[in-house]
Parts: sequence; structure tokens; C-alpha cells
Amino acid sequence: MTPFRLRPSEFRDLLGYGIGLDDVYDDPDALRLRIQSVRPRSVCFNSYEALRRFARRDKLPRPWRRDAAGRYVQFGDATVWATSDSSWNASKYWPERLGDLQALQKWLTEA
Repeated sequence: MTPFRLRPSEFRDLLGYGIGLDDVYDDPDALRLRIQSVRPRSVCFNSYEALRRFARRDKLPRPWRRDAAGRYVQFGDATVWATSDSSWNASKYWPERLGDLQALQKWLTEA
């Protein structure tokens, strides 16, 4: 989603690309307020469970991967979605995670 790969220490540079980071797993209501005030085009959660908590739903569609289970909701103008968890316990899903990010980037570019 950036023109080149950033190092983890460069995470603050993401804002220059219109990408923000947040950690509000325990407070989805606060995140809803921030999304409403900032009006981003998309929001990504680092786990499907966090997205389910935010959306208060069990099944969510993932339009950019027609062959996969659901992963997104619309919240105002924002597509709020999730990739597979990045934790070591979910490492077997890391290739799927990269595919999700690449497919979502293409979907956003074409939308």
C-alpha cells in the first residue's frame, strides 16, 4: 500500500501515505467515533475476531476474495475489513494474509 517496503521503525511514516494505525480492540465504540470523524476510505483489523467485535456480527463478506470466507463491513463510507491474525500462533495463515492485502489493494484501486 506504499510505493516501497517500510521498516517497522518507520511506522509513523505511514501517515504520509494516508495510512493510520490504532489499537482499540477493547473499545470498538471509540474506534467507531474516530472512523466517523476521520472518514477513511478503508480500515483494517489485524484479526477477524476484532472485526467481528467491531461489527457485532458473525459472518462478513470479503468481496476481493470470492473464494474465501467473509471479512468486511461497510461503516459509513469506509470499508472496514480484517486480515488473518499476524501473531505467531496464526503463522500458517501468513501467506493468506499477504494475499488478502494484495487483493484488497487491487480492489481499492479499481473501486
